[in-house]
Amino acid sequence: MPLAEDTEIREWLKLNAGTSNEILSKGKERVLRSMLLDERQSLSGLDLEIGHLESLLANLYEKRKSCIHQIDRYSVGLSPQKHIPSEILANIFLHSMLHERALLPPKRSESPWVFLWVCSRWRQVALEEHRLWNYLDVQGKRLSSIREIVTSWLPLLWTPTQSFPISLSLGAADKVLPLRDILLSQTHRLCSISLDTFLKVTSEFLFASPMVFDTLESLELFIRLGSSSVGVPSSQYATFPKLKKVTIDDPTLGFASRSIFFRLPWTQVSHLTLSIRVLTFSTLEDIVTQCDNLASLSFLSYYMNPLSDPTFGSSREINLPDLQSLTILTNGHVFDVDVLEYLRVPSLKEFSVDHRSAMNRHSRAFWNQAMFDNMLRRSQCSLTSLNLLGGLRTLSFEILLPELTSLVTLVVSISDPIPDTIFDKMIQGEVLGKLEHLECFTSSPIPFLRLLEYQCEHLTGGKFRGLSFANISYGVLETTEDIEDFEEIYDRLKPNLGNGEKEIILNRIETNI
Repeated sequence: MPLAEDTEIREWLKLNAGTSNEILSKGKERVLRSMLLDERQSLSGLDLEIGHLESLLANLYEKRKSCIHQIDRYSVGLSPQKHIPSEILANIFLHSMLHERALLPPKRSESPWVFLWVCSRWRQVALEEHRLWNYLDVQGKRLSSIREIVTSWLPLLWTPTQSFPISLSLGAADKVLPLRDILLSQTHRLCSISLDTFLKVTSEFLFASPMVFDTLESLELFIRLGSSSVGVPSSQYATFPKLKKVTIDDPTLGFASRSIFFRLPWTQVSHLTLSIRVLTFSTLEDIVTQCDNLASLSFLSYYMNPLSDPTFGSSREINLPDLQSLTILTNGHVFDVDVLEYLRVPSLKEFSVDHRSAMNRHSRAFWNQAMFDNMLRRSQCSLTSLNLLGGLRTLSFEILLPELTSLVTLVVSISDPIPDTIFDKMIQGEVLGKLEHLECFTSSPIPFLRLLEYQCEHLTGGKFRGLSFANISYGVLETTEDIEDFEEIYDRLKPNLGNGEKEIILNRIETNI
């Protein structure tokens, strides 16, 4: 760039144009020095005045900020919000989080994000609402974005002086280990832990140090494929003095979960779920017999045949005197529920079969009625709730009837049309006289409607809280007579059910007529 185009040089040329290097006289030099001194003094004075004005302006800005802050404080004090109890404000905030999915986090498990999208007035409400912070869900795909929030805010929220319970749900495999220290620093008020990770991570997270989980009541372990056994010195086992509920889900052959069986205090467990692909009768017996007050038991019977167990004896039984709820998770093979015959459950009130392959071609083979019958009769228990979904044959249901006199809830799936003779027996013997809730998945709903009509009109206590017919096959009501019969029975039944006190759900049948 030419020098003449430089701005600074051009200004200098304007000031010095027409001047030349000449020797100044002493008088002229004194005048210039005096003028220079005056200008410097003026500049110094201007700098002082500017500094004073800048200081004054900064002070005014501070006063302005303070004034705005006080206005906000006084405005908040006079706002309707201050006339609403904190509990109601908290409920409003939680309701907004759960229902305004378009703008807000869809669930409370995203609570660490709350400070990024709420205004200052609601931030205090959120901070003081412990229900927002008593559950933390950290998954692998979100860990990188949530880690900074978790590590920054949780130490402020989870202070030692706070006492509300905390539940953790961690599914980030080995990525959860960096959060281990901050999360496990709250062992004094952890009430629930759910881990979905490899066994190695589970062992390091829970069992690798002699910690005491003083308040932990529920432990869920979902073991991922590819995990391997991890040895932890016995002197370092963690303790769970108040553990009541245990869930172990192991899709492997069971070798992974076996390594943690002996680390848990089965004596105090009252609710147990074992979804293990290969769970032998002996292993089940070893665990449940250690539970002093087992009230609820669910287990996966994947090829569980007691007779195939080499250690099994013909007179062997599992006595569970306090068990009130039993759920069999089955894959549909004939030996799945043979274990029932060897259970003694005198206090049993609720029985469920979760048939995971109810729609396959083997769905009629799994139900061994004799085993179930023997369990009920030998235990002399009175069921109030029976949930049988998938594969229940007509004959089995007919045999089952005499054992159902105490039923209040019945959920049943029957693959064959039900003959009227069965319902005649039900009506004559008042077998379902105490029934209040019925869900029937069947291809023939009309006999059930006839039974319900009779119950409501003739039996004491025959009112129903709920009624649901679902999965009705298209084409079952193929004639106008069938449709009219259904409509007539339902119209007569409806006044007895629709009294405004009980919820009725009826999926109307669609036909191809």
